[in-house]
Amino acid sequence: MEVVDLRELALKKVKIIGNVIGKFGTFEIEQVYKNNTKNVLEVGYTFPIVETATVVGFEINVGDKVLKGKCKEKGEAKKEYQRNIVRGNSAYMMEHETDNIFKISVGKIDKDEEVTVKIQYIDKFEITDNTIQILMPTLVTPRYKSNITSKLVYGKVDYTVDFEINIDKTLNIKNISCPSHKINLIDEEKTERVEVLKYDLSKDFKLNIELKNELSSNAITSKTRDGKDMIYLSFMPEILDSYEDSEKEYLFIIDVSGSMEGEKLKETKRAVIECLKQLDVGDKFNIIPFESEFEAMNIKSIDYNDANMKKAIKYINNLRTLGGTEILNPIKFALYEKNTDKTILLFTDGQVGNEDEIIKYVEDNINISRIFPFGIDTNVNSAFIKRLAKVGNGKEELIQPKEKIDDKIIRTFARIQTPLLEELEVDYGTNKVIDEIREEKCLFNYEFFNVFAEIEKLEDDIQLKGKILDKEYIWKISKENINNTNVDLEILFAKQEMERLEEYIINTYEEDKIENYKKMIIELSEKYNINSK
Repeated sequence: MEVVDLRELALKKVKIIGNVIGKFGTFEIEQVYKNNTKNVLEVGYTFPIVETATVVGFEINVGDKVLKGKCKEKGEAKKEYQRNIVRGNSAYMMEHETDNIFKISVGKIDKDEEVTVKIQYIDKFEITDNTIQILMPTLVTPRYKSNITSKLVYGKVDYTVDFEINIDKTLNIKNISCPSHKINLIDEEKTERVEVLKYDLSKDFKLNIELKNELSSNAITSKTRDGKDMIYLSFMPEILDSYEDSEKEYLFIIDVSGSMEGEKLKETKRAVIECLKQLDVGDKFNIIPFESEFEAMNIKSIDYNDANMKKAIKYINNLRTLGGTEILNPIKFALYEKNTDKTILLFTDGQVGNEDEIIKYVEDNINISRIFPFGIDTNVNSAFIKRLAKVGNGKEELIQPKEKIDDKIIRTFARIQTPLLEELEVDYGTNKVIDEIREEKCLFNYEFFNVFAEIEKLEDDIQLKGKILDKEYIWKISKENINNTNVDLEILFAKQEMERLEEYIINTYEEDKIENYKKMIIELSEKYNINSK
């Protein structure tokens, strides 16, 4: 049986259908292929799904057969797949390669046979500045020194995709915009439908849904399989205090590797210059471009003034692309002084191969400094950018061409000025808590702080408490305002639990603990039939 890249088959149709319900959405990717060759084929291909998604279904339609996927441990699944192929049977397998890259193997496809592949997933969205942000990556892009992606299929494709996103009108929509694609808006009785027909897959799909109402703290709940209450809490903090005027040190780390060539570097230069304009007299700054090697504009940070600003702009405009993407060494340079308070702004497309090593170093060495990464690209490695922001006590921004950079920069500097909330605690009152997972590490003004909580039974109000500059803050969600949802929150909680176990694996060197954590992840994956690495 011949083994080929799936793109050698006739791809008849790709369609992505989504339904947006508040902060969550359900999606289905449908791909239809036909074997127009003269041979029986075994084929494989890779594709990305946004890293915030939880894959809940994998289905193959061949002729009048509908086959549904079942989660199994990777080694066992591969053996079963290969056994069936050797016996001459058809077999289908989907693997989770990295945070957002999946691989599907299909064997065998007879001559003139048509195969429909369906993948279902649940996603949860960022809501920033009263806007729901939906991202759908469409290409697996090459990453520098990556053992994984060097084996995967990526690059330009010559087929198109249809998007159909149905947005529930109960969201009180103010405006719908798409910085990545030209969209058609169709007003229906209960939904606003967004259509993109026959669009090429050269860039990620990004949709912004601006809401009418000012957002406030809220929560939703659903029943677990054993009758407990699973709650998703979203606290919206309003912080009246701010830092007194103080001198800050800003380090601008700029990716000038080969993958940043062209428009990406132009966007980056403009973004860095706009950031410099936000600095005040008394602040210090330095600029650190990197590729395979790195340098710094100055040995030490310099004062922010008109003369140094002109020097910096000239330096930035002279930057050129070259080499690979070695982010770790410039980060080590930025965090070299252990007990200093530095604000690090990183500009990159994030296409690196040593993600875990970088994340671990930042987690161990960040101390009181903060990292605010900007992802620059139509196909940015958003999974890495978001992980880096979380361990770096910061928050990411993703910038696509034609998006307003100024708003993102102003928002980032507002975050930089947000005082850290200390002694943070979720007070569940008389509710008996079984488990809790916090999505965010830091709390920012007017941005949701999200918590999953499993409790015996919802009986009381829930509060978020903490201190800022020795002043106590409390944000409350009343029991009466916690509404039921059709979204299966237990599945989403299980995915969060698997991610928590993955972090434990990264942070331990004891082999017996690592094996136990892996077994626990596999048990959760098989129990809920959801993806894991």
